[in-house]
Amino acid sequence: MPGGSYQTSVLENNKGFTLVELIIVIVILGILAAVAIPRYMDMQTQARNATADGVMAALRSAENILFAAQLTGNVPAVNYTETNVVANVAGVAFAGTGPWTNAIGGTIYTFTRTAPANSNIAGTWARSP
Repeated sequence: MPGGSYQTSVLENNKGFTLVELIIVIVILGILAAVAIPRYMDMQTQARNATADGVMAALRSAENILFAAQLTGNVPAVNYTETNVVANVAGVAFAGTGPWTNAIGGTIYTFTRTAPANSNIAGTWARSP
């Protein structure tokens, strides 16, 4: 070969990846996918539960606001009902009449109110799942 050795011309003609390099990349991608997919699924569940917790906090807040308004006389006692508590939660659509259901990310959550034992305390809320 004029102007160079055989080894130099072989290196210059290398274009592309070897089979070993491609297999290594595929194995690495497979390992990353095996780790990432379960974490992504778990993250979706955590997001749905966090949203349901937010709805639960809104229900408790609405309960306490109506209870305080009823105690101070700003709202007649007749208006301190479960339906009015749920109606005061903005941005959330509930189905039915108590227990209340809401679909969050394809999961149905049920919110249940426990009426107060006496008029000196507010009702409490629980959710499932």
